[in-house]
Amino acid sequence: MASKRKKQTPATGGVATIQKRNRLEEDKKFLTRLAGIFVILILGLHPLAITPRGYYEVTGTKLWFSGLIMAAFVLLGGMGCLLLVLTYPELKPKKGPRGLWKALHPYERAAAVLLLVLLLSTVFAENRQVAVLGATQRNEGFVVKSLYLLSALLLGRIYKPRERDMLIFVAVAAAVTAYGVCQYYGHDFLGLTVPNYPASGPQMVFVSTMSNRNIVSHYACMAFCVGLVIGCQGQGRWHLLFVPPTLVCFYYILHSNTESGYINLAVALPLAFPLICKDKRSAARFLWSMGACCMLVYAACRFHAGAFPDLIYQFAFLGKYMLPLAAVLVAAGMLVQFLPLPKLPVKQYRAAWYILLVLAVVAAVVMLPYLAEGQTEGPAHEAVQIMEGNFDDSYGTWRIFTWKRALALAKERPLLGYGPDNFALVFQQHYQEESLAITGTEFDKAHNYYIQALVDTGALGLLSVLAFFSLLLWQSRRVLGKPMALAAATAVMGFLVQDFFNIGTPFAHPVAWVLWGILAAEGQLTAANEQ
Repeated sequence: MASKRKKQTPATGGVATIQKRNRLEEDKKFLTRLAGIFVILILGLHPLAITPRGYYEVTGTKLWFSGLIMAAFVLLGGMGCLLLVLTYPELKPKKGPRGLWKALHPYERAAAVLLLVLLLSTVFAENRQVAVLGATQRNEGFVVKSLYLLSALLLGRIYKPRERDMLIFVAVAAAVTAYGVCQYYGHDFLGLTVPNYPASGPQMVFVSTMSNRNIVSHYACMAFCVGLVIGCQGQGRWHLLFVPPTLVCFYYILHSNTESGYINLAVALPLAFPLICKDKRSAARFLWSMGACCMLVYAACRFHAGAFPDLIYQFAFLGKYMLPLAAVLVAAGMLVQFLPLPKLPVKQYRAAWYILLVLAVVAAVVMLPYLAEGQTEGPAHEAVQIMEGNFDDSYGTWRIFTWKRALALAKERPLLGYGPDNFALVFQQHYQEESLAITGTEFDKAHNYYIQALVDTGALGLLSVLAFFSLLLWQSRRVLGKPMALAAATAVMGFLVQDFFNIGTPFAHPVAWVLWGILAAEGQLTAANEQ
């Protein structure tokens, strides 16, 4: 009997272990579903949340909508993870706090440092109430910034990436940007154009449901990058559903007259090109997509230049070349798809591309003075003047004016800054009269995410946030062969570039932080599968 008991004990223990493992997997599925619902709410419903009461009321609606959703997600998800650790002791990190710190990924450690810096900056802020809650409804204080960061970290741990969530994101973005295009043509169906401002043209203050043209461009560029990458790399026919909404987003970007959006795509797409075109199918689809974009540029220059000359003046001299270029790209895609071309070595192919890219940048810098010759204004003229050391205050729609004075403010409190979202308060205290006299407007943002981070949270805050972004991108390099990971990485890389000229608001930033979380989730899921 004793020998029988000895034989039965391992079997009984094995069944108990299997049952416990099954319960653990079911509990994890609950957290995964919670994360999936959160992603859909932010990517699918947040852009549509509006109120017809005016600019600041709409921004307040966005802030409360996304803020409450993020707060609920962080609270429920955090409690779920805590209960999971308490229920299953094997999940507890060994060696206490030291073991917990070692169990964190490098980007999570950077995020922990960033949270600490935000807290200290809030404690020693110029105005503590503003630092905690934000100056006005369009701004982001300690609470909102912390929710952004915690939501991304939690997504990285419990979200299981699904391409259908990205399709919802791109489809909603197409609807939002299509409405913005309708507004440009004078069809404001929801009545969101702010009174006393032009109803059409590049100076329209509120475009679509996502604030002004710069912020909508920020949002549309993310959706375009996501749709382009997954549409090119997806293996199923249903992935072609990404193509139409992606082109709609591009059509808005074209009409937005937002140079920072053009720079976004001009940097992100060339950097991601050798990763997007990883095989014949994806390369052919990429070439066809670029051909379709060229046709849209041609159509805008050919049919709408008379009605909206300011919207597409950057492309007017290219208009006549776009149709032949589109034909060449489509034909090249056909050749790549159907001809038996030799397969290039991946490392050599990517190295050759990036060498060509560096040479192209050098050539563009050399040619820029010749292209800007005879011009007295415009982006090319300003770029040449800045290269020659002339930082005129008016350049970049008075951004140089703001950046100079913001950097002077940062020198006064270099470590922790003036406190989260205290920029508007401090800048207007020092420069309001000068700003109104010279520029005719007041600045409540630096129009540069990094300079604003330096003023608000000091050098420690800026270095912490840069470390978080850099470490997460570096960790994700191993999963860029996955369409969703590459799509999210391309979108956030472009976002970081455009942030150099843009402002942080509760419009595009919740979407961007969700994409950071999706990128983290792809990396952690791959690491877990390898283990």
